[in-house]
Amino acid sequence: MPSGEIEIARHVCGTPNIERQTQPISIAIETLAYDFLGQTHGGWENSDGAYGDFTFDVAERTITLDYNERHMESDYSQHVF
Repeated sequence: MPSGEIEIARHVCGTPNIERQTQPISIAIETLAYDFLGQTHGGWENSDGAYGDFTFDVAERTITLDYNERHMESDYSQHVF
């Protein structure tokens, strides 16, 4: 990871405000990834676990998330007539 810092701008939830922070590049990338993950898969940390990979394609200026979520299900029914 290159050294140095970068400024990121984030929306402040519940307000029209934009918050700007200067962070080390590694922290800024982690922040971006968690924001992207929360936006696309809210609650990812719940259930039976989730896993995946982010792929940063600098030349194409894209970030791809391959996401897998585990589910354990239990269905119960009782009918009294």
